[in-house]
Amino acid sequence: DTCGEDPALVALCKQCLSANPDDRPADASAVAAAVAGFRSETEARAKQAEVDRGRAETRATETRKRQRVIVW
Repeated sequence: DTCGEDPALVALCKQCLSANPDDRPADASAVAAAVAGFRSETEARAKQAEVDRGRAETRATETRKRQRVIVW
């Protein structure tokens, strides 16, 4: 829990390592589906972060341009 990894990934690992066999995934395809879902969510968050960063850079550039015009 304190490793710093994504909570969804930690939960999946804990589920796979559960002492109670009924709490573990039924088979490898269930684990593969969970990992694929995790990867998909992670990629979507990374893409959104890149879009947000681009927007922030654009806003910063526009602000600098406006400040230059005001100074002139």
